[in-house]
Amino acid sequence: MPTYEQLYHLKLSNLKAAAERWEETVTKFKGLHTAYGDQVASPFRQAGWTQPVLTAAKADNDVRAAHQEFEDAHKEAKGIAGVLTTLHAELKKAKNDLHHLADVEAKQQDLLVSPTGTVTPRYDLSQDVGASHDPDGQGAIREQQEACDAFARRIDRVLQRAAAADDTACWALRRDLGGDKTDFNSKVVTSLDDADATRALELAQKGSDMSDSELRKFNELLRANKNDKEFAEKFTTGMGGRGTLEFWEGMDLHGDPAPEGARKELLEQTRSQLGGTLATATESDSRAMREWKEDVIAAGPYPLDHDLNKPRGFQVMSDLMNSGRYDSAFLKDYGNALIDYEKDATKNGDSLSNEYLGKTIPGSGLDGGDIDLTNDWGTDPMTGYMNALGHNHQASTEFFSDKGNFDYVVGGDGVKGARDWPEDAHPQYENGTSRGYNALGHALESATTGSDYGAAKPELHRGEEERAVMQRVMERYGDPEVELMDKQTGISDSMGRIGAAYIDDLNYGISGLDASDQSQRGMEELFGVKDENRIEPVAAQQFVRELGNDETSHGIMSQAQQAFTTSRIQAHEGTAEAYRAAEWGMTMHGALDEARAEQIGRDYRESDEDYNHELAKSAAWKQAGVSVTVGGATTGVEAAATILAPQAAPIILPIAEAAGSAVETGLGNEIADSLKENERDSTGKAINSIDEFDYESKKLARTGIDNYMDSQGVVGASRDTRNTALDAAYARGSRITDTDNSR
Repeated sequence: MPTYEQLYHLKLSNLKAAAERWEETVTKFKGLHTAYGDQVASPFRQAGWTQPVLTAAKADNDVRAAHQEFEDAHKEAKGIAGVLTTLHAELKKAKNDLHHLADVEAKQQDLLVSPTGTVTPRYDLSQDVGASHDPDGQGAIREQQEACDAFARRIDRVLQRAAAADDTACWALRRDLGGDKTDFNSKVVTSLDDADATRALELAQKGSDMSDSELRKFNELLRANKNDKEFAEKFTTGMGGRGTLEFWEGMDLHGDPAPEGARKELLEQTRSQLGGTLATATESDSRAMREWKEDVIAAGPYPLDHDLNKPRGFQVMSDLMNSGRYDSAFLKDYGNALIDYEKDATKNGDSLSNEYLGKTIPGSGLDGGDIDLTNDWGTDPMTGYMNALGHNHQASTEFFSDKGNFDYVVGGDGVKGARDWPEDAHPQYENGTSRGYNALGHALESATTGSDYGAAKPELHRGEEERAVMQRVMERYGDPEVELMDKQTGISDSMGRIGAAYIDDLNYGISGLDASDQSQRGMEELFGVKDENRIEPVAAQQFVRELGNDETSHGIMSQAQQAFTTSRIQAHEGTAEAYRAAEWGMTMHGALDEARAEQIGRDYRESDEDYNHELAKSAAWKQAGVSVTVGGATTGVEAAATILAPQAAPIILPIAEAAGSAVETGLGNEIADSLKENERDSTGKAINSIDEFDYESKKLARTGIDNYMDSQGVVGASRDTRNTALDAAYARGSRITDTDNSR
């Protein structure tokens, strides 16, 4: 890898001159090829020399060979010129990026980059004796160091990019020159992208015979180019549809015995990088890619090579669909084919578990027989497909907008023809438990929020179609008779985040439970919502109750409610509506906490120790290290706040506030302050009664308004009056979800 100094001061004039000279050589060889054809080959053919036979044949062969050599020389020169030209462009861009980082962005961030590439703060607080001994100063010093480290990593990535370009160019030039000392080489690569794709294809031909170092290089090639459409299409079409499936099945990630240690880690990286590369390629609608898609889908129902010991095509392809953003049209066609296959395979009462654990080849003479074979993959292809939908919100919204699709994969009591989700049998997947519901949750999140699951910068887009899917989700998962969320282990975190994304509408919906209550007038302005988006009150009540029942979704919804309430307090700062917003927030917290307490009462009634432990956990939903970003509305995207916590998926929620004022008022910081764990460790506090649970829960729920009253200087009797009203609001919320007083 080049050093910082080498790239910063890199002179590219010689490389540019070499590329230009080789372009001239290309032109010359083309001229020689044309001239030889016009002046030698063509006159020779026209002369019609046929006798003596052996001499004429030898002469004809020599003329043709010479003409071909001129053509091959032209191709070889073109390949070398193309490699040098693209290398120059890549190194020039890397050098320019490095200069911009060091000379522009570093200054903007108050950082200095030394001549050797060392990054330091422009004003180094670590040299300040006072700051070194002050807790706040120590925090600032850590932040400075983190900023330096992050900036240094950006510099390192540029250097790595330059090194990769140089390495690829060296490989490509050696390949273009070929190993034949007497003939020119016609099978050349003409650019760095072309070289990388060719190199990756050559490695892929080795399959499981790749050494660890070769597999590592293969992964590096895919990682560096998986978002490059030209590379992705050349590689994918070079593999072929069936070839792609056979390659991945043959790499033995799910073999018996399964790979371990470094090999397993490398193969897991391969799955991710290969999936991302294929996803990029599916964006192309070229004839070659259309054939690839058709071949993959056609191979879906059948064990590879019609070998009953091998997985079906759907299983292999879906395993690669856990990563990357696949094209919407491809996902639609693939999903339709997968569902059609499953319905046909189970129409006579067979189970999907049997189908996916190795049973019969559809359409063969073995149909209907139970063959005692174990498919080491043992994976449910719907899992990978759901994750693929999760990474493409347009595709997921379209998929779940179809009621037939929704009913088939979501299911529920009394839903005719619903899918019976099989377990993933391979032991590496959480001891055989199903990952399917977790993936289903990701797809539903994407479909309802209008944001790709796992997106680096989540956005909230709740259009008509997204809201329609949300209505279905709420009705199905909120049905107290079905308790679907409890049955679908692994989906509760997604349900919590879906509820968070509609926290404003859920607040507004529940406020309509008592239409005669005059205090519930003007709630549109209080919540910043539109009346046409109002959720039917009972449906909202039931969904919130189900979300409150589960420990995970209760915690997520509690954070979302706290954040939303804080945003509404800030929106109405200085008015009586700020306190009204706080009281309604307490009502929602009361509803969530009552549902959770009842569920704990049902689950742990016989064990006081477990009962108290669960109460303590649910009363401590705050997190340390939480941060909040606020984004303003743009075309098709709503203003939203994103809650980021360590080792947790982002929670995105509407804030109904313009970005400018949100940033100016420090809304993100206000929300973060209300969500951060107090200095005391509340998770370790013993809770021995439901009254203590109520006390701790209310204390956490009041943080936002407590911070506000502190800033407004509200003390004494006025504060007591406000606190009494807040406690009463919390009690009203408890009655909203109180069903059987199990606690």
